[in-house]
Amino acid sequence: KDFFSLEGFTATHSTGKRRNHTVEKCEQVVCSIYTDQLATCEVEQTLFCDRAYEEVATRQPHLRQKRKKILGGLSCSEYPTRVAEVLCEDCSDLYSWEAYIELHRRGNRVTHVPLRLDKDGILYRSGVPCSPEETARLIDRARKAREGGPWLAFQDDQYNTFWFNLEDKAVSYSNQFL
Repeated sequence: KDFFSLEGFTATHSTGKRRNHTVEKCEQVVCSIYTDQLATCEVEQTLFCDRAYEEVATRQPHLRQKRKKILGGLSCSEYPTRVAEVLCEDCSDLYSWEAYIELHRRGNRVTHVPLRLDKDGILYRSGVPCSPEETARLIDRARKAREGGPWLAFQDDQYNTFWFNLEDKAVSYSNQFL
């Protein structure tokens, strides 16, 4: 019940009682930049943790135009054991279809438009695939909304960025994460 690299297992199990031990492969996906961090996404066969992706994408903006695959899939915000099948752009949340219908069947949420999310992590708006850059931006925003606290970034009609606090409904035009 110990974890070894294949070389370490061979070295420690070549003689004695351990020689009859069996091995089960356990694949661990590690970030290409920060090898002490687990990878959360893959872009063009390169594995990144969230921090490394942001740093590399800042230096190489063309990376944001490539398809970003989230490793391990995305889970539903309401039913974490279910796979996310839809992203509500207005709510900035990922849902299974059942959860989306349950939460959006009455009130103002009836007007929200779902973006379909396929198993490859591609978003579709009205049956048309969103660009890789837009898909990555929307999925990252939904993930940050779930994991990053109450502040969520939006853009107004003039493309000015503002932050909205989901708990106390406050609006701020200064970045709440710096």
